[in-house]
Order: sequence, then C-alpha cells, then structure tokens
Amino acid sequence: MKWLPLVFCTLLTLTTKAPYSLSMDESFYIQAANDFLTGAHNSNYQHPPLGKLIIALGIKLFGNTTFGWRIMSAVFGSLCLWATYALGEELAGIGIYFMLSTLMGGFLVIHSHVAMLEIFTVTGIVFGHLLAAKLLHAKKYKRHLLYLMGCATGCAISSKWTGLFLLPFAIAFIGLHAITFRRFLDALLALCLIPAIYLASYIPFFIGPYAIDFSEFITMQQDMLHFHDNVMAPHIYMSLPASWLFQLRSIWYACEFDNQGHMQSLCLTGNPIILWLGACLLPLACWKIRNKNVAFLLASYSLYYIPWFFSARETQFLYYYFAPSIFLGGLTGVLLKQKQRTWHLAIASLFFIAYLPFALGFPLRTEYRHYWMWPSGWKWSKDS
Repeated sequence: MKWLPLVFCTLLTLTTKAPYSLSMDESFYIQAANDFLTGAHNSNYQHPPLGKLIIALGIKLFGNTTFGWRIMSAVFGSLCLWATYALGEELAGIGIYFMLSTLMGGFLVIHSHVAMLEIFTVTGIVFGHLLAAKLLHAKKYKRHLLYLMGCATGCAISSKWTGLFLLPFAIAFIGLHAITFRRFLDALLALCLIPAIYLASYIPFFIGPYAIDFSEFITMQQDMLHFHDNVMAPHIYMSLPASWLFQLRSIWYACEFDNQGHMQSLCLTGNPIILWLGACLLPLACWKIRNKNVAFLLASYSLYYIPWFFSARETQFLYYYFAPSIFLGGLTGVLLKQKQRTWHLAIASLFFIAYLPFALGFPLRTEYRHYWMWPSGWKWSKDS
C-alpha cells in the first residue's frame, strides 16, 4: 500500500484537464500566481503567498494550462496521503486504514485536483502532526524534529491563515523539549523558523517594481485580518460548522455540459460512510480520552474544528472541515477493531467509487447527477 500515493498522483495528473473552466476560487489564485511570474502588481492580498508561489512553480514548469495550474496540488495531495500513512503507523500501527480513510473521505481527492490553497495548508498541518507524534514517541532527543516541525508550521501558515491552528500544537510539542539550556536554544530556533518562513514567503512583495516596505507589509496583514473578519455576503453553498459533521451542504466547484448531454463536475460532498461513523464515535472518543492515541487525535480534530464556531466570519464552507476530517478518520481507526476497520473501508469504498466521477470531472450523463445527489443539500444550485 506504500505505492498508493504514487498511483494517486498519477491518476490526478491524467485528469487535471477536467474541467477546463476555472473552479471555485481558482481564478484568484491562478491570476496571483501569474502575477508573480510576470512581475505584475499582485492584487490577491487575502491570503499569504506561499500556496500561490507553489502554483506559480507548476505554471513555470508546465505552462499556463490546466495541467500547469493543478499539477502541484496533485503532488502535495500525494505527499499528504503519504503523511497520513506515516502518522497512522507512528500512532497505532493503522497506517493503511488512516491513508485509505483520508483518500476515501472526499476532501483530499477534490483539493488535489484544483489550484486552491487548502491542499498546501493541510499538507503542512498533517506533516506537523506527524512530527509531533515522532517527538512524542522518540526515545532519544532529536533536535532535527523540532526544526522540521517549525518549518512545517511556518509553511502551513504561509499558505493560508488556517495553518495558525497548528501553532499551539507546535509551541506545546517544541516547548516540552526545552528542559536544558541547549535544548531551550534548539526550541527557540525551531519556533523562530515559523515567522522567518512566513516573512520569506513575502520576498516577491519586497522586490521588483511594486516593492513594499515593512510598514506596508504590516498594513497588508491588517487588511487581511479585516477581510476575513468581514466576509458576510451570503453564498449559495455556505454552511454552518455544526452541519459539517454530517455534510448537510455540498459545494459544486464547477459544472460543465457538452452537446451530448454529458456533464463534467467537481463536487465536494464528503464520504458519509467515513465521516458519519466518525461523528457518531466522538462521544466514545471522549470516554476513552485516557488512551494517548485517542487523546492525540481528538485534540488534533478539535483544534481545527471547534474554532470555527467562534469565528467572526459568517460565510463558511464545508471545505473548512478538510483538516478535521482527516484526524476524524484516524480517530475512527483507533477506536475500531481490525475486522471492523476492514468492513468499514469495504463499505466506504462503494460510496467512494460511485462519487469519484464528481470529484475528478469525469463525463457523466445528466441523469447520473440526479440519481446520486439525492439529499437536497447536495444538489447543484440550479437543481435545487
């Protein structure tokens, strides 16, 4: 099963052209990526630059095409998949289950297929938690793990501010090792890597014809905060955090039709076989909180889910549940027995296969959409 991330990356590479139109927020990030390449004024200040720079790398290497736009998302999705395997093995020897539940959960496939920022942030988050688990289980002091965790945290935050949810985890696990003066210096250096990487991601803004100074950089951060605190406009696919537990509102990122009546779509629903069971097992996880693996994964899940209930941002979407859904899958694996895990994945695979065409833009008859998107909250906006 260790070869699965490579197969996954190959599949995504072969399907990056579908759909041909830009999906959801791709237009903003692809334009920003091209701005970096051409030296034009970059108008997309709403998120930090690293994810857009990674998209720009794909465009630089493979051209300003659908393949160039999305190839780096496929690469990082495969890295994220491998990291879930490694994390599962590190925690409880459930690497295969953790990896497959992440793959079939619905979020990873679609975000590895579009040029959006979530996959870069979530990959940094999962690597951060993998390094935290290694620090937790390390029998000997390994300073390089501290440095790597600082790097993973810095990269996650530099892609999107949702990576800030990783910061308390990083501070806690790095700080716990500062028990001697030498280790304190190592921990301090590891933590300093976080703002250093964030600042480094803005280097393109500090050079060139539209260079900014540090005061303008601070103003940019303030504008970013103001933007996210004041996103109030209603959206057809917006949903409340409480509804994410059972995926009551899907998101149609794109939907195209041809003259033969076929459609190509990108739709995020989440796999209810994976996620509904996980939601139902949350009370059991709280009951078994003394198990260190349960505690680790429950804390990870809560860290990325609960803050959304207190967010000033009113316009929220199901894809904010991406990171929590990964840790919920791992938590389910820890709570289930081996035979239960096998049956769970077998049943979940049926839903995954049925809905995979909606996540990869495969051509489908229109009737297929009406047949499978039966919940009212999953319907395309024009079908509602």
